[in-house]
Amino acid sequence: MKKELLIFAFVLLFIPLVFSIQIETDSELNLGETLVVKFSGNFYEPILENDVYFYRNIYTAVPLEFELLKIEGDYYISASSLGKTPGNYSLVVKNSKYSVAGGQKSSQDIIINFTILEDFAEFSTNPGIQILANSQDSFYLEIQNLKDNQIIVSVDKNPSIEQEDQGGFFESLFGSNEDTSAENQFVFKTNEKKQIKLEFENLTETGLRTIQLSSGNFTQNVFVYVLSSEEKLETEKIYFEQKFFNVSMAVNSETEIILYLKNSGAKDFENVTLVIPDSLKEYVSVSPDFFEFFENNETQKIILNFSSKSNSETISGAIKAQTSDNAFAYVDISIEIIEGFVPEDSVVNQNELPKITKMCEELNGSFCAKSQKCSGEQVTASNGICCLAECVEKKKSPAGKIIGWIIVAILVALYIWFYLNKYKKTKSKINLLEIAEGKKKK
Repeated sequence: MKKELLIFAFVLLFIPLVFSIQIETDSELNLGETLVVKFSGNFYEPILENDVYFYRNIYTAVPLEFELLKIEGDYYISASSLGKTPGNYSLVVKNSKYSVAGGQKSSQDIIINFTILEDFAEFSTNPGIQILANSQDSFYLEIQNLKDNQIIVSVDKNPSIEQEDQGGFFESLFGSNEDTSAENQFVFKTNEKKQIKLEFENLTETGLRTIQLSSGNFTQNVFVYVLSSEEKLETEKIYFEQKFFNVSMAVNSETEIILYLKNSGAKDFENVTLVIPDSLKEYVSVSPDFFEFFENNETQKIILNFSSKSNSETISGAIKAQTSDNAFAYVDISIEIIEGFVPEDSVVNQNELPKITKMCEELNGSFCAKSQKCSGEQVTASNGICCLAECVEKKKSPAGKIIGWIIVAILVALYIWFYLNKYKKTKSKINLLEIAEGKKKK
């Protein structure tokens, strides 16, 4: 045990000297508290989910659910310690390439050590970090009371500017002992778990925002990255049927997805433009990228074409649909380019089809029978996979008929061979009585 502690302490002291990337996190967590790690630096190879591992006491791999996001060039990993055994843990990032001191490149594993204490946190929170398309949108947090008594969780969506300036991300991540003026309070019974709905009020700035949650002497901060703070016109009148797409593709490849933009209001819009952010311009093209009229209750089909480069990387951004009246909607796109990735083109995956909130009948579509297939576009309607084209009969393979006729031909051939063979033997049989009678007549 002492040997393991010495190794753990040595690694903890040695790691900051090796890497020129900055790592901001807490070295100690109460049991159930959410771990949030920020990676800042120049990465030549992206951090991918498959390259993130967790270990206990350095050697023992442990399963731990986590979320990985890339925001403004920095990587964030969020994971809950709920249900884990107290002790020393390590977060290890493998297969990443980044710059180190002296302008050199390194592919050495990145190791972050932390300790889960035996004392329970007042409550657990999930997720630790999330992306919000617009500051006027609502967002949700799942909170669970970890105590054997009722608690009150206070939520402050606007921690004081002085507090943020003094501590920066690191201080805002772990909180402080100063009192905050909570905007909302939520009561949780013993072991109760529920989702709470939150929204920003009069927020005019974009970027990473801190949400401070506290109960008693315990403080847990979560983070929300706001993509836009523009004022919405006729809120929720135009929107994308699906708010988020996660696209996985191989290097040097192309693929496409289908979006649906809906005008659910009573107003007709004109001059709708699809705006691609700078982060996605080299990878995504939109068709159509402009349409002149967008009538009420109309649904516009939009095709996104993706093309990847020769490097594995993860890119994200929000595509914006904006009218001449400044009404707009966002859809978040995350592209994961993976070397050696093989898409399963032959399998219709319901989760990868465009998701529509209407029933198939409302879309003038139909459900194809097992013996049929859709001749065109398919979408996931609220009541199943819906064919928007024509259902046609699947072509049956002629192999079965061919094999049947071959079997019949073989049987016929065997019958003929058997019949002829038996007939010849019967015809050539010698009758001694007839031979004897013939000799007597002579």
